[in-house]
Order: sequence, then C-alpha cells, then structure tokens
Amino acid sequence: MTIFHPLHTDMERPLTMNNPLNYEPHPLCQLAVDDLLPHLPPIDEGKMYGVLVVEDDKGQLGYIAAFSGQINGQSDMEGFVPPIVDYLQPDGYFKTREAEISKLNQQIGIMRHDERLSVVKRQLDELLIKRGRAIYDHTIMMHECKEKRKERRRQGNVSEEEKQAMIRESQFQKAELHRLKLSFNEPLNLLTQQYEALQGEIDTLRELRKQLSEDLQQWLFSQFVFVNVNGESRDLLEIFAHTSKKVPPSGAGECCEPKLLHYALTHGYKPLNIAMFWHGPSPKTLVRHHLQYYPACRGKCLPILAWVLQMDLEGKVDESKPLPKLDIIYEDDDIIVVNKQPGLLSVPGRIKGEPSVYSLLCEQRPHAERIMMVHRLDQLTSGLLIAAKNKEAHKALQEQFEQRLVKKQYVAILSKPMPKDRWEGTISLPLRPSPFNEPYQEVNLTDGKVAVTEYRMLDERRIMLFPHTGRTHQLRVHCAHHMGLDNPIVGDGLYGKRSDRLYLHAERIEFCHPITKKPMTFHIPAAF
Repeated sequence: MTIFHPLHTDMERPLTMNNPLNYEPHPLCQLAVDDLLPHLPPIDEGKMYGVLVVEDDKGQLGYIAAFSGQINGQSDMEGFVPPIVDYLQPDGYFKTREAEISKLNQQIGIMRHDERLSVVKRQLDELLIKRGRAIYDHTIMMHECKEKRKERRRQGNVSEEEKQAMIRESQFQKAELHRLKLSFNEPLNLLTQQYEALQGEIDTLRELRKQLSEDLQQWLFSQFVFVNVNGESRDLLEIFAHTSKKVPPSGAGECCEPKLLHYALTHGYKPLNIAMFWHGPSPKTLVRHHLQYYPACRGKCLPILAWVLQMDLEGKVDESKPLPKLDIIYEDDDIIVVNKQPGLLSVPGRIKGEPSVYSLLCEQRPHAERIMMVHRLDQLTSGLLIAAKNKEAHKALQEQFEQRLVKKQYVAILSKPMPKDRWEGTISLPLRPSPFNEPYQEVNLTDGKVAVTEYRMLDERRIMLFPHTGRTHQLRVHCAHHMGLDNPIVGDGLYGKRSDRLYLHAERIEFCHPITKKPMTFHIPAAF
C-alpha cells in the first residue's frame, strides 16, 4: 500500500488551502476518507485520522493519510505518512536515553524501599514523639507548680525564705527543661544525619533524573523540524518560542495535521485541502463521535500549522462589516437585559477589535458608571444576557449567580431523535478545560468542576435545558458526550456538526432586581 493514493474524479479542485482550525470538509476530502476507511487497522480504542488532498509534481490528484500519535504502540504503518521523528527505534538516541532514565527510576524505587531508610525514619519519628511527650509533660508540671506558687502568694504571709525557695524551684525547673531538650539533641542529630545521608542519595538521583528528562525532551523537540510553504525550516523550540507559553507541549508535532503537511512539503506534493476525523469508540473525557470531522487542536497544532502554512489561522476582524445591533429588551438605572444574537461575543475574545455585547454597550452607554457583564453566553448561543451599570448592581447580581438563585432555561435542537425512555432527567458530568485545546471542554470525573443540567424533551429532538451550574460549554458537552445524552446540539461545530447556526437559545431567566429586590422574569422565544 503506497503513501500517495490517487483520486479519480472530475470534482473541482479547491483554489486555496483551507484553515485546519475552521473548516467544512471539502467533497474531495470526504471522497478520500471513503477510500481510506476500508484500510484502517482494527484497534480497541478510537483514533484521530487525517487526510490531505494533494497534487503530485505531474498534477495528478490524490491524497495522503496520517493518524495522531501511535497505533498499537507503533508510530509508522504501511500506507500512512511516517512520523516526523521516529523516536521509538529500539536502539535510537531517545530509547537509549529513556532506558537510562528508567534505570534511575528503578534505583530510586529500590532506595526508597531500603530497610535502612525505613528503620532510621521510624527511629527518628519515634524519638521525635518521645521528645515531644517529655517536653510536654515537663511543661505541664512547670505550669502546675507555677499556679501553686501563685496561689501561695495570694494567701499572703509568705516569708522571705519561702519566696527564695519558690524562685529556686522555678529556676531549677527551667534548667531541667533545658537539660531535657539537650539530652535529645545528640541522638536526634545522629539519626537526622543518617536519614539525610540516605535521603540525599535519593534526592541526588531524582535531580539527575529530572535533568536527563528535561534534556531528552529538549532534544526531542529540536528533532521535530518543519518546512513551511516558503521552504524555510524551524524546529518546535523555535516555533513555540513566539507563543505565550514559550515551550512546546508534550506530544507537539505528533498529531496527524503536522505530519501530513510536513510530508507533502518535503516530498513535492502541493497541499489542497485537509480534514481530520475520529474513527472508533468515544474516549472517556473528550467528545468524539465516530466518523465526525474535527478541527485541529489549538495548543499543540496552531503554532505549527500557522508557521507551516504561513496563514493567519486566528482570523481578523472585517472592518468593512457593519457593527451588529443590540436587541435591548429592558433597561433601567442599574441593569440592561439583552437578547444576544448568535455569533456575537459576550465579552472581548482573542481577536482584537472583534465586537462583543460588552464593547457595544460601553460604546452606546458612555455615561454609565461602569458596564459590567454579570454572566456570559457562548458566542454561538443566542438569548438573554444581563449586564450591570454600576458596581453595586454587579455585586448583588453576582451573589445571586454564586448562590444559584438565578433560574435559567434554554431550548435547543438535538441532532437525532431521543428515545422515549430518556425524555427527561438530570446530567451530572464534571467539566474542565481541555489541556492545550481551549476553549474545548472535557469531562473529568476526578479533577473537573461540578456541572449539573436538568432536561426535558418537548418532542423527539427539541429539548429544554435547565443548568444548575454555569460551566463553560456545559449544555453543549452534556448533550454531546457519550456519558450525557450522546446527542450533540445541531450546529455545534466543536462537539458535533456545523450548520447555519448553533441551535441553542437562552429563552428565559428569573432573578431579583439587584437594587429594588423585585422579582424579574424575562422570556424571549427562540427564532428556531
């Protein structure tokens, strides 16, 4: 099976390369995926694959394919582009150095369980306990004697001889406490020196292990050298030096997108269009659906792909486009309630100058004490949004949200009919930001923040959602994740499939006015 797979079709070829972080799969990519599927190896878990439609030096149309990471412990398989760096070679530099680090791990493990260390540690702990108890008992005795001396003085008629005896008793007891502490110093110092000597050997090996691991990681990053469309070369360290975190994350360069583009540009192929899809069962944390297309991750891939393609993958504000209008449905001296349109940010985002509800309100209400957003809606979500016009209102509303006194109701359209036996219920799946791939959220049962959603179906696909918490993308993940409804909201390009819009709308909100304390309810039906 060759790496270049011809495509025999009269389909029109794309004129420009697509943005791997924001795309709809081109029909040619879909054709390539259909051709690739029968050749995928059987595995027990799901895997991300990618196809890159290319032209060879003769203008012949075809595609190359890759997978992210490894499959069954292998990074190189017939029919797929090879890894940029095959560091899994048994006798190669990486594996040799990795073996050295493994030996250090074994040495550290043996020393940590050394009988001498455990005996000295136990003796040291016992002596410290014994010392503490002795000092405590002596201190209690001193306190009791002191109280007796005080009582005797209160009784009066204390002779000079008795006063001197009391002073001598106090001085003697203090001296005894000092001698008691000194009596423990020598054995404690001896045991401490023995323990620190043994522990010091372990700490030395740990420091060596840390240094070797860091050096090996740096070496590995330096081996991932990418060529861009202009023929220039940079390694991962140079590419990520210009990012906010300055260093590459672990696994950078091993996703299918960088593999495909690197192979194409170093083997004379012209990249035309790229697409990535998930094949197999969903993972435990991420929302991944079989044969669903997904964008490249931001943390690991964005800096690489931007360098390789020499493209602005973040996007720019179209200054010729008129500013969106705000649909303000209520306003007084303290609050503003907006019916946000889909596609408008709640607050400023990554792209400088992109309009948001906040920026538009600040511009349109210049005399307000201070515009402050009380909560947020996802950019693609429409519906009711509250802003405060002063600090007092903002603080009072925030307290209502924190105490979960604000009632919110959303409506959405699901991608497929829900079974009748699941027409209502509660979803409780803890969420946290996905490392290296913001704003994507993942389910994490150990480290995630509590996220609870109550739901009720209105018909087979129309659903009402009642969030009890307000986590980022909570409703979208709870609908899409296989441990939730396993049914993405229509138009959810992150967790499902794109459409003309995200069919999620915040239609109702109930709260108390932050100043008058009057109950307030707003309801705006969805446009879908």
